[in-house]
Amino acid sequence: MDKRLGLDAQNPWPGLATFGERDQDYFRGRRRESDELTRLVRRERLTVLFGRSGLGKSSLLHAGLFPRLREDLHLPVYLRIDYAVATSPRQQVLDALNEACISNGVKAMPPEPDESLWAYFHRAGAGFWNPRRRPLLPVLVFDQFEEIFTLGQMDDSSRGAADDFIEELADLIEDRPSESLQEQLDDDPALGEQIDFDRRGCKVLLSFREDFLADVEGLRGRMPSLMRNRFRLLPMDGAQALEVIGSGGDIVGAEVADRIVGLAWRNRTEAPLPEEVSRIEVDPALLSVICSELNLRRLASGAATITSDLLAGAEREILVDFYERSLQGLDPSVRHFVEDELITATGYRDSRALDDALARPGVTSEALEKLVAGRLLGVDERFGVRRLELTHDVLTRVVMDSRDQRHEREARDLAEYEREQAHRAAQETERRLRKSRRVTFAATATAIVASVLLVLFGEAFYWAKKNELPTSSMWTLQLFRLTYAPVPEMVAIPAGDFYMGEQNEAFIYNGYTIDEYEKYGIPGQQNIAISKGLSIGIYEVTYDEFDYYVWLQHRDGKDDLVYPLTGRGGRESRPVVNVNWGAAMGYAIWLGDRTDKKCSLPTEAQWEFAARAKTETGYWWGSNINPTKDEWDKVTSKNTKTASWLSSRNIEWKDKVAMANCIGCGSDLDNVSSSPVGSFPPNRFGLYDTSGNVKEWTCSTWSKAYNGKVERECAKEKAEEKSDLRRVTRNGSYKSVKSVVRSSRRELKRSDLSDSDLGFRVLCQSYDK
Repeated sequence: MDKRLGLDAQNPWPGLATFGERDQDYFRGRRRESDELTRLVRRERLTVLFGRSGLGKSSLLHAGLFPRLREDLHLPVYLRIDYAVATSPRQQVLDALNEACISNGVKAMPPEPDESLWAYFHRAGAGFWNPRRRPLLPVLVFDQFEEIFTLGQMDDSSRGAADDFIEELADLIEDRPSESLQEQLDDDPALGEQIDFDRRGCKVLLSFREDFLADVEGLRGRMPSLMRNRFRLLPMDGAQALEVIGSGGDIVGAEVADRIVGLAWRNRTEAPLPEEVSRIEVDPALLSVICSELNLRRLASGAATITSDLLAGAEREILVDFYERSLQGLDPSVRHFVEDELITATGYRDSRALDDALARPGVTSEALEKLVAGRLLGVDERFGVRRLELTHDVLTRVVMDSRDQRHEREARDLAEYEREQAHRAAQETERRLRKSRRVTFAATATAIVASVLLVLFGEAFYWAKKNELPTSSMWTLQLFRLTYAPVPEMVAIPAGDFYMGEQNEAFIYNGYTIDEYEKYGIPGQQNIAISKGLSIGIYEVTYDEFDYYVWLQHRDGKDDLVYPLTGRGGRESRPVVNVNWGAAMGYAIWLGDRTDKKCSLPTEAQWEFAARAKTETGYWWGSNINPTKDEWDKVTSKNTKTASWLSSRNIEWKDKVAMANCIGCGSDLDNVSSSPVGSFPPNRFGLYDTSGNVKEWTCSTWSKAYNGKVERECAKEKAEEKSDLRRVTRNGSYKSVKSVVRSSRRELKRSDLSDSDLGFRVLCQSYDK
């Protein structure tokens, strides 16, 4: 996909657009990076390229790497997988490879139907030859690979396609045939004559944003090669920035060039000092926009060079000017389309089909062509469908800020309109009441309402006393009657794998006897695969939710189920305790029947996978019960749900920030009572109270000699079967010391017993429905 930008001596900077392969003459400042990346690609089968958004990874690939690879008999194949189309990722790879062969005059054998990528590139006698009959080695370059963790996780269909593709890509990178092909070879050894096991069929390069490095490294269990042969793209220094500006030749004078560097570096048109040049960090995308914008001003004024006068006022938000000028004179619906459809709610770029955009009122082809010509939007054809998207990630913050400000104005306008309507309605009601003057009717109605409330109050008071509940619960009864039907709020967690058990050898071996292994597990003992997506309770099941379940059973004549005793602190939104394993499992089965899902208690493997949330430390936020400043910065920068929760409550780091409820955790309720669910920040998956508050039942049976053996799924046992079976509990509670609330800690409890600090949360395998 080599698109000429139309760069020339009078227009050498592309702004936010990506350099194409044919624009390499104007691609300056990245010679060292281009040479190093080429060296890495030549050296290994897999190369990993990562860096912050706006550093020019795509331009480095097109204008820096690809020309060098072609000189060395490599065939670069640019790929950006689309997870929103019906075409499988494998077929998208094969289609792009075929297109690259056709456009470069390369001859290759076509793939067989349903042939895996590994089998295709290892087929005996296969190969790729240029017009001079010289063999070429394809290099599959997956740009914006991070989309497999965003757009590839939007629904069950995209998640399935993404997971299958990761598995196939891992086989290709690690040079291993798939399990199905191995079975075919076992059944028919003659099939091996069609495969060249020693053939180096292709190379692979994965390019992604640095903030997704942890997600990519989470695949290392299936792709160990991810951890070597990596290249981190950094911002440009001052010398590189001057080289980019110098691509304009005589358009920019030396004095002005230094001031442009200062503008791109610290948003001030002051030239950096000589000793500062090596310390400067400049984003190439921002520098290109500044140079392009200044050049547009030069062309508009008819000047031969970019002068100091043109720099006047450039300290303003140049991206904002660029965005607002792009939309100037267009129907407001065009702005709404760009801001509401082309970025996600969390600020990632998204794309929309051109036909869908034109179907929106007020959005015309002329308006979209103007935005494409101005390089605010780009058009990319994927599988016969033309799609629109922002030209670069650096624009998302500007667009999102404009969207948020517009939404705030709209919300204020709507609130003002509703206030006016309510005021008018109130005036009309008051006028009618004054006119009717039906005082007698009002008095009678008041008496009737009072009588009804008195009867309901008495009945509710009797109900609370009969079931040994506090008087405050009688209001809960009335809420149940008024359609209050609380059920657990769930969150979907994609399938994955993790290292189960305590990972800190210093902790497990520091003063613990061999009997402690059954509570923590041998460090790094095994990698557990959670092969199915989970739908698990965000919070521990509350008293309101369990009381509603019991109330429904009593209403249906099932009086053998009793309301659990009230735990310390009260009921309502606190986690339910004093329930044995059978009662907890009964609730889960009832919830599954009510929601048409397969619900149960989680196994201890599923519980630890959800509680850890892709971490290997003692607690999901770090190794210390109160996070250090470094741990705080790491968790708030990578966990958006945690950071949002803390920000909404104006909680900032201090020496002892309470992240959980346990003895020594630092909260006011330590060793006093449970806290209402959601009182402490959630982990990366959005789960609350996965360390402390109350212990939680799992459906796993206890194994004293813990050796990594786990149950992968929970059997749907009846509550009355094996009532004295010992079960695993997890999490620790407000009465536990800090070592007991670690993610690896496991304890046992007889399933027919309950405890004042033992509750549960539910899990539903809704993905397999």
